[in-house]
Amino acid sequence: MLATISPEPISIIACHALIGANIYSPQAGVLVRLHCQHDYSQRVRAAFKDGAQSIGMVLAYLNLQAQPLPDQTWQLQVHFTTPQPQLGCALATYIVAGICAELRGDEEWDRDTPLFALQQQRRRQQPPVALLQLIAEATARRIPVTSLPDLRVLFGTGNRSWLADPVAFTPPTDADDEAVPATPPPIPDWAALGSVPLYIVTGTDRAAWVARVTQAVSGNVVRSHTDADLAAIYAALADRTADTLILGVEADTILTHGLPFNRCSVAIVTGVPTNHTTDPAYVRAIGLPILLATEAVYLNLANAALAPLAAYARCPVMDLSAWGWAS
Repeated sequence: MLATISPEPISIIACHALIGANIYSPQAGVLVRLHCQHDYSQRVRAAFKDGAQSIGMVLAYLNLQAQPLPDQTWQLQVHFTTPQPQLGCALATYIVAGICAELRGDEEWDRDTPLFALQQQRRRQQPPVALLQLIAEATARRIPVTSLPDLRVLFGTGNRSWLADPVAFTPPTDADDEAVPATPPPIPDWAALGSVPLYIVTGTDRAAWVARVTQAVSGNVVRSHTDADLAAIYAALADRTADTLILGVEADTILTHGLPFNRCSVAIVTGVPTNHTTDPAYVRAIGLPILLATEAVYLNLANAALAPLAAYARCPVMDLSAWGWAS
């Protein structure tokens, strides 16, 4: 969500719902940038904590940075983790409206109605208890869990996945009536669930490398996307026919949304555009898959902006130019 800077005492410049691993945290969360007429850091910090508590939203690792601007105004950057990032963005809108009303002395501003709406939104987005129990078990079994935009939950990836609809886990309103027994919620075949090989490709030569890897990998059904936006990533992860996934992802997608998974098999990081080599956030976005790879990282070590990221990999790092598939 983008907004132009306004004469209000505080306004939202940008607000991003980060759905998973991102350049600020391995967990889902929210990034908000605010333009302020004065340094309202303490007021904003307290408002986020109080607001989250009021609506029952989990909020952790709240980080706030204040930067003075040349025109004697301020920019605040707020980041926090939450399993409900869309709700976190809605909370940010509510907080800014409330602070503006308070600073203007607007005694007619309705604090309670939008707060109640946020509480209702949180309840609608909260998975049923039975589904939460399955999510906890899947996490213990190291099976990937992905929350989809329509509130369904994906266990595993590709042809080793299973899709759960919250409706099937919600007890009927008259479940206490012995004449209407509740239907037991579905239980997945845990042995069939897991992860298919997932290759993530970022950087300037993304298209060429997606094509090379697609031709080289083994698999009966390989699904590849050169420029996988968020919708394409979700669709690929939930593709029950795929036994291998190869996704090229733009840096802007990672900056705006993060990635809806916290690990991949192989990261292939090809290069940074010349006009972004001095942009730390852009470089970190291109390099994010390095932190998620569990088997191998192929990195363009000749690129001075990317080479330092090799130290953060948790698996072997190889120079992209030395890869046999490059020919």
